[in-house]
Amino acid sequence: MKWSPLSSSIVDDFIGLHREDYQVRELHELFKWGSLTTMEIGVTVATTFKGKELTLHKNPDGEVSLKITMEKFIGGLDGGQILRGRLQQDGALTASEQRELRSVSGCLQWAATQARPEIAPIVSLSAHGAQATINDLKALYATIDFLKKTPRPGINIPNVAINQQSLLIGYIVMRVGPTLAKVDLRLELWWV
Repeated sequence: MKWSPLSSSIVDDFIGLHREDYQVRELHELFKWGSLTTMEIGVTVATTFKGKELTLHKNPDGEVSLKITMEKFIGGLDGGQILRGRLQQDGALTASEQRELRSVSGCLQWAATQARPEIAPIVSLSAHGAQATINDLKALYATIDFLKKTPRPGINIPNVAINQQSLLIGYIVMRVGPTLAKVDLRLELWWV
């Protein structure tokens, strides 16, 4: 099928994979692109795209997958600590703690939506606005510690034949301790 756009469009933040037999030039001609980068399978140096590292891998069966990580971004995150004795005081955040919570939460939201979806529940559960407590900030700091200890995981998008009968099922398993400081997160995706 040949598309005939009525007007020119600009594409922003687009990542695509295609079969070797697809003439990708057809897609390239549909839009005005800021830049185009072609990735090679098995190249160990990742292509950086909007703060994410992208690499193509081929498994032993010859199937190609796209891995999206954020190792550099995670490496640049500053962890934090709650001052000794602060948890025994009033749980309400001070103005500076509230600013810190917003900053940390924003960084973690970026990571969760770009390459680390397993942290999304804790980031979401810690967003209480003015009602946020020192335990919410502690949970976010623990999430940064988790990312720092596990910088390499990311999203792996496998080569999947998708048609109108395909179904993608995704869910996140989360176990939380009583103070949100102990979290076990796992993302599961299934194609049916």
